[in-house]
Amino acid sequence: MVKIFFLLLFSNVSFGASFITLDISDSINNSKNIITGFVTDKNIKWNAKGNLIITEYNFQIEQQLLGRINDSTIVIPMPGGTIGD
Repeated sequence: MVKIFFLLLFSNVSFGASFITLDISDSINNSKNIITGFVTDKNIKWNAKGNLIITEYNFQIEQQLLGRINDSTIVIPMPGGTIGD
């Protein structure tokens, strides 16, 4: 199993046509939470409008390095994925 280091840069996830690239220092300074842990499962589905595939990763929190998340698992949605064959 691969350990993941994840920076939570935002409280609400939204997807748009552009992405902002930050270096690691900017990412750390702009993070609300920094956690480590493992992906335990994933769910691939269409968004509510049916025009974007979303992959939701179930993430088991192992360690909280910054901030506080009250749950031991979180769901991290990311754009992209494959549905069907």
